[in-house]
Amino acid sequence: MDFNKAFSNNINKKDVEQITCYVGNNQKRFSELMKYVLGNDTQKARLAAWPMSYVVIDYQSLIRPYLKACVDKLYEKNVHPAIKRNILRFLQEIDIPAKLHAKTLNICFKIISATDEPIACKAFALSILENLTKIYPELQNELHLHIMQEMEKPSAAFASRAKKILKRLNK
Repeated sequence: MDFNKAFSNNINKKDVEQITCYVGNNQKRFSELMKYVLGNDTQKARLAAWPMSYVVIDYQSLIRPYLKACVDKLYEKNVHPAIKRNILRFLQEIDIPAKLHAKTLNICFKIISATDEPIACKAFALSILENLTKIYPELQNELHLHIMQEMEKPSAAFASRAKKILKRLNK
């Protein structure tokens, strides 16, 4: 498959499924895909990030060599929301290595508190934080506080995810 050609135009769900199937559990093909996700061409990176997230959810081991770079990408200024959203999508589904916990916690708290972050990014960040509070239960109160502050702002999607997380935290 020619990724350069595939990411030259917008892609749809069917394209994502084809790319995801093509990459499969193949490290070489995944590495080629990651060159686009982490590359400097924002248009191609945002398109490549979508199938990348689904490949990672299915084959978590493939992301290991790129995980730090993905978390670092979340810290970059002006990163396209689609890239951020798809990185956060897979981070909520995987076991994040301990050496990346602090960076991941920090950026997720920043995301849920930011006024300019898309709701999907905030929702995924909430799920990541919830997952990490299972490892660091002492952070449950801080997460609870952040959720309560953010629920004062109108967003049905955030409120829905937040209420479910609060319910689980309070058990």
